[in-house]
Amino acid sequence: MNNLKFLLAKIFMKTIGQTSDGIHLCYQEGLTSGKMLDYVYRNQASGCLILGKSIDKVFLSDPGWEAVRTRRENLETLLIQSITSLRKENKPISLVDIASGPAEYIFSVLQKVEGNDLKVLCQDYEARWVEEGKKKAEERNIKNIRFQQGDAFDREALLRIKPRPNIIVASGFYDWFTDDGKIIESIKIIFDMLEPGGYFVLSNQMAHPKLNFTQAVFTDFHHQPLQMTMRSKEKISHWLEEIGFSIDRVLVDDHGYYSVLKVSKPKE
Repeated sequence: MNNLKFLLAKIFMKTIGQTSDGIHLCYQEGLTSGKMLDYVYRNQASGCLILGKSIDKVFLSDPGWEAVRTRRENLETLLIQSITSLRKENKPISLVDIASGPAEYIFSVLQKVEGNDLKVLCQDYEARWVEEGKKKAEERNIKNIRFQQGDAFDREALLRIKPRPNIIVASGFYDWFTDDGKIIESIKIIFDMLEPGGYFVLSNQMAHPKLNFTQAVFTDFHHQPLQMTMRSKEKISHWLEEIGFSIDRVLVDDHGYYSVLKVSKPKE
């Protein structure tokens, strides 16, 4: 019965659903793409004629997308708190996002916490997101952010980043790894990268309102079958603490779908 329901939903999405700009973008770029997230963040329904706009409004009001927008708000809140804490210590701030996409949330933070003491490096494995980020920085005349292509699991390259970061971000990155070992590997690299007394801000998906449906109907940004792994905030917190981080603050959306954690590395 579920297979028939998913098939009918897929037919709808690929036909009438394409009048919705959001659903069209999902199939064009993939559900997990940076462009898709930017569209969800804007939260302005659009589409072909009244029908398309109406479908798009329903699409964007889904509880899963509401939680994604709250995740971004929580992420920005914890990043700003981290920056404020370091400024109280009169420390210059080096922020690194290890898998940034086009990094719209980073641009938003930079607008809220202006200052010459803050330098940002955003890297992504996909060249198209790096180029899009560079274009955004140029259009907005933001000088203290740079983009480069890089692998979030390339330990040697990450440890060579100068200045050594005292804030590191991983947002929406770990949700797409079914292998727990890859996440633990990443956290270990980040612990070694981070300056003592610095902060790591990360997001984690704990639940999804329509997991089987979403994985059956949509694809990721490589247009491969979508795979999402749910992990409790307790499980992620346990890994972080085992590696040496202290849990400072955890924010969760009202639906309980995403946790955003701010953790710190002990001072030497």
